[in-house]
Amino acid sequence: MTARLQLIRRLSEDSLGGIATLHDVTDAERMLDAYRAEVLAEVGMPDFYQPGHTYTSAEFPEYGWKFRCDSVTTRPDDGEQAALGWRYFKGEWEPYAYYKDDWDLAKFTGTAATGSAS
Repeated sequence: MTARLQLIRRLSEDSLGGIATLHDVTDAERMLDAYRAEVLAEVGMPDFYQPGHTYTSAEFPEYGWKFRCDSVTTRPDDGEQAALGWRYFKGEWEPYAYYKDDWDLAKFTGTAATGSAS
């Protein structure tokens, strides 16, 4: 169980350690997400993918998921940011684009500066 899930479970338990309601869990998730946003803002973490960085996540350890961001652009029709690069998934690298909603959902375990693409 991830640290995030453990914290949500603990925050949503009643004082006697009983079963949490859906409302309790939702409140715990909201509090944890708000705290995460505060911490990231304090340390100056970016709010979107950064070119020259490779992102990893513990969500798919069996696949070794990674995303190497080579550039960031915007969609011509609505201005939504898009990170363009390479995704490693199920043993293969493939060209891929991620968007703001992907960034907001992601819980990265790390990033590494990889330099620009050649």
